[in-house]
Amino acid sequence: LPIDAQVIFRVSGPDTTVLSEAGVGAAESRVLHVLPVERVVDGGLDTGIALANPGEKETRVQLVLVEEDGTQPDAVRNQPFFMLSAGGQTALFLSEICELPRPGQAFDSCDYNFLLEEDFRGSLMIVSVEPIAVTSLRTVRGIAVSSLPVGSTQR
Repeated sequence: LPIDAQVIFRVSGPDTTVLSEAGVGAAESRVLHVLPVERVVDGGLDTGIALANPGEKETRVQLVLVEEDGTQPDAVRNQPFFMLSAGGQTALFLSEICELPRPGQAFDSCDYNFLLEEDFRGSLMIVSVEPIAVTSLRTVRGIAVSSLPVGSTQR
C-alpha cells in the first residue's frame, strides 16, 4: 500500500522570507528499504527518518547500518529492532536510534550509541516483516534541508 501524500517542510524568517524548504513525496510500502544516511556531529547534520505501518498487523522492524564500503561499523554486534503497531508511525533522527523502545533490549546494549559522538556516512537498511512506508530528510540543526531517496532491492 503506498502512502499517497506529499508534504513540504518550510522554514520562514520573520518577514515570511523562505529560509529553507524540503518536499517529500509518496512512499511505497515494502519490507526492505535502503536509504543514504549521514551524521556530522560538529556540523549539526543528521538524517531524519519517518516510518509508517499502513497494515492491520503489528510488525517487527530491524535497522541495519552499513558503512560506505559496504561493511558494518566495527562497534556493531547486534542490530536493533523495534515493534511498529498496526496503523502506527514513528519518526527519529539517525542519532536517536538507540532511544527507540525495543522489547527485551536495554538502552546500554544498543550498539549504535557511537552515533551520539561520532560522524557517520553510509546507508541504513530497514527490514520489516510486514510492508511499511519510509521517508527520509537531511537536516541541519533539526531543520529539513532536503529529502533523501529511499530505495529497495525488492520488486
